Amino acid sequence: MKTYRQLYPQVYDFENLYASYRAARRAKRGRAEVARFEVRVEDELFRLQDELRNETYRPGTYRNFYIYEPKKRKISAAPFRTS
Repeated sequence: MKTYRQLYPQVYDFENLYASYRAARRAKRGRAEVARFEVRVEDELFRLQDELRNETYRPGTYRNFYIYEPKKRKISAAPFRTS
């Protein structure tokens, strides 16, 4: 199995976190949790960066729902980070 070393620091690089935040908010602009995050985006991203760096980050509970087109499928959506 091929291994890649030194990739984890790229995950918590601030520029990568900011780019990921912008991509994540794209489809969720009308949600209250996105607005709360956006008000303090820099502080929230620095807090997330610290949690990732210290390996203390815990993801939130996924929201499950079904879509029916073109067939019934269960979707598990990750929550937008809240304070």
